[in-house]
Amino acid sequence: MTLADIDALKPQKIVISPGPCTPDEAGISLDVIRHYAGRLPILGVCLGHQAMAQAFGGKVVRAAKVMHGKTSPLHITVRAYFGGWQIHLP
Repeated sequence: MTLADIDALKPQKIVISPGPCTPDEAGISLDVIRHYAGRLPILGVCLGHQAMAQAFGGKVVRAAKVMHGKTSPLHITVRAYFGGWQIHLP
């Protein structure tokens, strides 16, 4: 599939899904993200999220140990959006 093929579909949203590789090896994902950024909502899941980060200048590196299926506590203080609410996820 090419950008022209995607344009012909007249998408309203883009989802970049997971995959077994790195953003550099993920087909046209990086090109799609750059092409539609600011024009359509884009959701990146797993590899798609990594590709979004890389497309905008982030660096995606291999973790020191496998993290798939692992959990860790998440503590967020969201001042700008929720007036100082604190969110704690186990």
